[in-house]
Amino acid sequence: MGTFIGCVGALVIIIATIRAPLVMLLLCCIWAGFCTWVSSLVKVENAYVWGLAGYTALIIIVSTQGAPLLTPQFAVERCSEIVLGIVCAIVADLLFTPRSIKHHIDSSLEGLLLDHYRLLQLCIRGASREELDVAWHGQSATAGIGALAK
Repeated sequence: MGTFIGCVGALVIIIATIRAPLVMLLLCCIWAGFCTWVSSLVKVENAYVWGLAGYTALIIIVSTQGAPLLTPQFAVERCSEIVLGIVCAIVADLLFTPRSIKHHIDSSLEGLLLDHYRLLQLCIRGASREELDVAWHGQSATAGIGALAK
């Protein structure tokens, strides 16, 4: 989304100041500063969008300074690169990421949560320090604490 906002911002700046390159560069710096300021005000998810919008406009304007008539083509190519990169990342994730590991990670996390719950029960119950040490430093995460809780 930030790339698209940056492309539109770059096009507006270039259209408005095509005959004054110094003003164009000045407006581009103001745009980048504004986007940086907004990105510092918004939530984490949206901050990246505004930062990306700021430097995308800078890339487009500085890259097309010599031939401003090529700016729309450059902006479309920049957006196309980003979309193609996102599509490639999705396809690579679908093809090469192992799906069988998710079940293993989920069961490990569930076991870890249960072990911490059992350790908390031992603490609340007033178990001795030795019993807590054995539970904390058990042979395995699930066997050590699980055996004590039973």
